[in-house]
Amino acid sequence: MNLGPPTNDVCRRKPVPALARHGKENGFAVLVVFILMSIMVVFVTSNALVLHHLHQEIKLVEKRQLKKFEAAPANSLVQTNAPDAGSE
Repeated sequence: MNLGPPTNDVCRRKPVPALARHGKENGFAVLVVFILMSIMVVFVTSNALVLHHLHQEIKLVEKRQLKKFEAAPANSLVQTNAPDAGSE
């Protein structure tokens, strides 16, 4: 029976395996990748929404242009601000 002071063998911690030490680091890496992918999904979704709105606006502008030029008589000449060739 040993009633003396405890030896250092009792107070020592057991060595932690390499996988257990890196478990938190691996979890953090997964969290970072998940957050980055979530941000990318938000960007892709917002870009798709903006692209849809721009497409609708282009359709509206095209309709207005077609309506504007359909109202003009077909036989009328288009006048420009360019000077005549013989006026110099």
